[in-house]
Amino acid sequence: WPQSADGWGNSSVINADLQNPKLIEAAKNLSPFFLRIGGSQADTIIYNFPSAANVTDKDGISLACSEKPQHCLTEARWAEVLDFAEKC
Repeated sequence: WPQSADGWGNSSVINADLQNPKLIEAAKNLSPFFLRIGGSQADTIIYNFPSAANVTDKDGISLACSEKPQHCLTEARWAEVLDFAEKC
């Protein structure tokens, strides 16, 4: 991943290229493994899953995600993470 002022750069589940063939192949070579989603950055993640039945402040979540997109995990992105895990 390219260097970044954020230390981990593009290695976050929010913005890592989960379609990258090299990443998929590398992950396959580690199989079987546990894919851990978390760590220090997880403390600031905004889960933007508006279809969840218990979400009461959809507008507030959308606003927060527009202000800090690097901290916003969408349903679509979560589906991409699950797809990546299935490929590996």
